[in-house]
Amino acid sequence: GSLQQQRSRSCIQVPSRTCSHPGAEDSSTSAAGPSAGGSRIGLAGQPSDPLGGSGWGDDSAGGAPPSASAASASGRSGMQPYRRIPSNHQMAPGEGAPVHGVFHEMDIYTPLSGHLPRLWQLWEMTLLGRALLLVAPTPGEASAGVAALLSLIAPLPYAPDFRPYYCIHDAAFGRLAAGVLPGPEARDVPTLMGVTNLYFLRALPHWPNILSIGKREAAAGAGGCGGGPGGASQSSFSGSSSAASAAGGSLAAAANMFRANAAVQALRQRTQGAAVLLSGHTEALWAAYKPLCRPDQALLQRLLQPKPGDVKSKVARIALVNSDAIRRHFSELTTAFLSPFNRYFEAEGGSGRVPGWNSSEFTFALRSGELAIPQQLLDRVGSPAAALELYARFTACLNFAAWFAARRRLLPPHLTAPLLP
Repeated sequence: GSLQQQRSRSCIQVPSRTCSHPGAEDSSTSAAGPSAGGSRIGLAGQPSDPLGGSGWGDDSAGGAPPSASAASASGRSGMQPYRRIPSNHQMAPGEGAPVHGVFHEMDIYTPLSGHLPRLWQLWEMTLLGRALLLVAPTPGEASAGVAALLSLIAPLPYAPDFRPYYCIHDAAFGRLAAGVLPGPEARDVPTLMGVTNLYFLRALPHWPNILSIGKREAAAGAGGCGGGPGGASQSSFSGSSSAASAAGGSLAAAANMFRANAAVQALRQRTQGAAVLLSGHTEALWAAYKPLCRPDQALLQRLLQPKPGDVKSKVARIALVNSDAIRRHFSELTTAFLSPFNRYFEAEGGSGRVPGWNSSEFTFALRSGELAIPQQLLDRVGSPAAALELYARFTACLNFAAWFAARRRLLPPHLTAPLLP
């Protein structure tokens, strides 16, 4: 009835989750519609608007859909809609071929710009399919944030259930609120969710990892850049030394106040956890998962930083360049991470057959040096022991099982059949 209609209107349709990786499966054929309660909700299919126009900010019961598209809603809230990154854009010499994968055309930099040093932790959590709740001010930002996370692990397909914009009317919400976490025994509940309704923070206190992105619209009349309404004061100083001293004192006091407020906010984040979002939005990560990877400072230093006075077109160009650099870095890291598994997709010279999977033999081959641990991975985790631990976590997760099975299905049957006595 009316509840079903609200659910249908609060969902943003997701396109086919295709991936250029060999063996990746197109889940569009198995995705259920909104009425099934298990639909994969995500980005809209219109080329000019990657976020579509059917979601709204409050996904609680009793809300009303907007009268315009989500892009217009983003404009009203003071947030710029995230742009698609053209897959055929001109690249500088030496950049190499475009990186393809799920949501490879999306802006990956803007949604995660507040978490750049944490990108490797987010890559690791997404790679392993760890439960993650993404909180954003608007449906567009939530959808773009989830798409950016999935793009980090390309060319590896993401196997668990994900919802770029999740609402409380979904059939699985009752199980989530009852304390169920995604896992081998509960694959019917989403693992990665983008939400705007802060009620999720109260309903899911057991959720182990929570990421908040985006910035809410500044209050009206707040200080802006330069003179003008709502900006700096229009009164001019005479230039006297007393006025300069007063201005200097005011700036110093403002700087001290800013540092004090930042310290208080950091303390609240540590003591209250994600519940701090109930009193005011902030970009932060609360994670029970302890990562093994460390940031690549060289990449962070290469990223361009937009300035407050930059025009929108320049900000968009900076986002495009940064997105390409981030996507390329993590694509190379993921490809290197997966390279030791190639032996299970290629026929051996002696028997002419592909070896079967055995986790103990794989770990022994890595530890003994029979299989080389990729240097790109060692640079990020710091030691062979940490690399072995990451491989152990990966081979126990759903992403590995689905990807490995899909790759093996591409092999001729006679290469994987057991030898007859």
